[in-house]
Amino acid sequence: MRRVGGPRRTRGDVIELATKVRLKQDAFGSNRPHLLWHARQRDIGVVSGPSKQSPGMSQLYVIVHFDQCGHDHRLTQDELEIAE
Repeated sequence: MRRVGGPRRTRGDVIELATKVRLKQDAFGSNRPHLLWHARQRDIGVVSGPSKQSPGMSQLYVIVHFDQCGHDHRLTQDELEIAE
């Protein structure tokens, strides 16, 4: 994981809750246009906790919320970089 700036917000290999992250542009293509849009805009999202509907997803993915839209996004750690 490439560090963008600020304090490192990982615990081992796990990104902690409330960490600000950006999406890596090279991790998304035309098959995921919404995430590619967030990556190109350099939007900063916040790692959030598991949803009530599917708490098990947080075991498989990092859940990220962007203020620019109302969706929580399921992402893998290699698709993210720590933001300031």
